[in-house]
Amino acid sequence: MTANFAAKEGMLGKLGLVSGPLLFIILAAFFPFPDEVTFEQRVVLGATAWMVAWWISEALPIYVTALLPIVLFPLFGVTDLGDTAARYADRIIFLFLGGFIIAKAVEKTGLHTRFALNILRIFGTNPKYVVAAFVIVTGFLSAWLSNTATAMLMVPIAAAVIALIDDEKQRARFGVCLMLAVAYSASLGGMATLVGTPPNAVFASLSKSILDTDVTFSQWMVVGMPVSAVSLFVAWAYLVNLGAGTKLDAKSMPSSSIAGEKSLITKKLAELGKMSRDEKMVAAVFLATAIAWVSRGLLWKDLVPMVDDSMIAIAAAVSLFLIPAAASSNCSAASQGDRKKKEEANSNDGNMHLPPSSTSSPSAAASPNPKKHSRAIAVAVLDWESAAKIPWGVLILIGGGLALAHAFSESGLDVRIATSLGSLGGMNYIVIILVIVAVTIFSSEFISNTASAALIIPVAASLASSLSMDPILLMASVAVATSYGFVMPVGTPPNAIVFATGHITAKRMARAGLPLDVIGIVLVTVMTSLLAPLAWGK
Repeated sequence: MTANFAAKEGMLGKLGLVSGPLLFIILAAFFPFPDEVTFEQRVVLGATAWMVAWWISEALPIYVTALLPIVLFPLFGVTDLGDTAARYADRIIFLFLGGFIIAKAVEKTGLHTRFALNILRIFGTNPKYVVAAFVIVTGFLSAWLSNTATAMLMVPIAAAVIALIDDEKQRARFGVCLMLAVAYSASLGGMATLVGTPPNAVFASLSKSILDTDVTFSQWMVVGMPVSAVSLFVAWAYLVNLGAGTKLDAKSMPSSSIAGEKSLITKKLAELGKMSRDEKMVAAVFLATAIAWVSRGLLWKDLVPMVDDSMIAIAAAVSLFLIPAAASSNCSAASQGDRKKKEEANSNDGNMHLPPSSTSSPSAAASPNPKKHSRAIAVAVLDWESAAKIPWGVLILIGGGLALAHAFSESGLDVRIATSLGSLGGMNYIVIILVIVAVTIFSSEFISNTASAALIIPVAASLASSLSMDPILLMASVAVATSYGFVMPVGTPPNAIVFATGHITAKRMARAGLPLDVIGIVLVTVMTSLLAPLAWGK
């Protein structure tokens, strides 16, 4: 039994473990569907129920559950093995792979921390402005890094600021407000770019496979960036002015409450020292990649049609392994100091741990594997040891979602579900979008946003076609809506990370998050219905 399995082996985990395959058997073999429902459609429905049961209960890690399509769909003749496995190597997977590697280089050099601290320093000590600074920084980082990594970076900084408040009641109120601001911003910021969060990539891939529409980085930003920016502003304004238990007025939270915040930020910046050469190189690659992504759809897509966003991401990722690191020739004083401490620690405990940036230290000579150090190895800005720590499970999760969505399409289940929803045809198209967005946000409270996107987007595409609506409008609305879901601690990884700090209870999270979800339903509906036609010229 693995540690992951044991961690979830409670009543819910046991129930989910059994109910998943049981639901599959019932739906695939025994449930009295109408005669026109094919065996393949029964299998896809059953597999969906199985995967949702395991995703909700986390009976197994969600990434393991995402591998089920490789077994179930070929076994029961829905799709062949090659077709199913190909979804796990979709070009969108490589877009995220490249993005994750670039993000890992940013994290390794500490560039993200330097950026965050500099922005926080600008906003002063007014509590509302401090929260605004965290919203801006977290939202921006989340547009390029994973939502989880962004939350993990910002939560310790937020905790340090909260600790500066002496008054216990003020500290508790501000702690709830600031931690929720980090959680909300880490999710809402991901809307802005195609690599910001996996549902955006699922949308792009399904748009290509279902509609034969190529979603470029710049096209997505026409929709994602404004919705993200407005959502971040609304979240901030709601938290500091209206939120239950988070409102920061002059009486409950005087502007002098966190007077030490600026000195703390200045101290942390001083500890970082000057911007290193490695940071500059990574920043250059990051900016060049972002410019290439944005400009491709606007300027040179037709001139070089064979290049797409995934190729740009992989090329940038590879370049990080080619650029020599400063540590290989001219280490900073801080790096040398860290290395010296590490070498001293190694000599004291008797273990031989070769620092990654050193190939000629005394510990190398005593390595138990001499061949490994028999020749000098050039050190690059990013090494594979660091790159290998990217969230591989997310790539599997995206692939599983794409495989499930493909099965919906191949079996015709998406069309059948859309046909059964034909009664919506008499409604105004805005109301239809509103209903789909509400269903998406609700589902995202219980299963991952990637799974929500993979399940709902194909149905939305077929529903739109059956109602003579533009499919991409409804599909984009679903993709954007998956970034909401702020009621449950398990609704998003940032929610869970913030909840784990102890600054907020589940009850408070629900009270604060429900109104924002309701606001999000209206906001996403209105903005996507206005922006999607601009992005895709329809």
